[in-house]
This record gives sequence, C-alpha cells and structure tokens, in this order.
Amino acid sequence: FKINIHAPYHASVEAARQMPEGGRILIIGSVNGDRMPVAGMAAYAASKSALQGMARGLARDFGPRGITINVVQPGPIDTDANPANGPMRGRHVIRHL
Repeated sequence: FKINIHAPYHASVEAARQMPEGGRILIIGSVNGDRMPVAGMAAYAASKSALQGMARGLARDFGPRGITINVVQPGPIDTDANPANGPMRGRHVIRHL
C-alpha cells in the first residue's frame, strides 16, 4: 500500500498544491484492480482498486480549483513481474476481443 496508495496520494496532494488552477493529475492504475486473474494477488488488487476511491475523493478536494484527477488502467505491460511470454500472455487481449 505504501507504493500503490500512499505514494500516489502524497504526490497528488503536493502536485495540486504547486499547480495552477485548471491543472490535471493522472494516476496509473491497473486493470487488475477490477479483475485479478490469478490467485495470491489480493493485496495488489486491493491497492490498485483503492486508487479509484482515492482519486474520486481527491477530485472533490481539488475540484474547486478546477484541477481534475483521473486513473488510467492500462492492460498488461511487459515487466519482470508480468513478462510478455509469461502465463498471462494473451489473456487480456483474447478476453477483450
């Protein structure tokens, strides 16, 4: 939670403090916040799902200054934790055709 919730929260608050009215904040979430395809990842899924609620709350806080905040949920990204040739290869694409 420190990386996936605390860091985006504090970064967003500090960014909003320094940005002019009408600014934009973008948080990178994960489709796994809504649908976790593998067992053993509940804490990760919970932290990514929590970003949605956090963003809604911050949007209300920053809204009077015209600052918007959104969460983008990209599909799979080739990383060490999720290699492109790993067991989840193609599942996201096939599921969304």
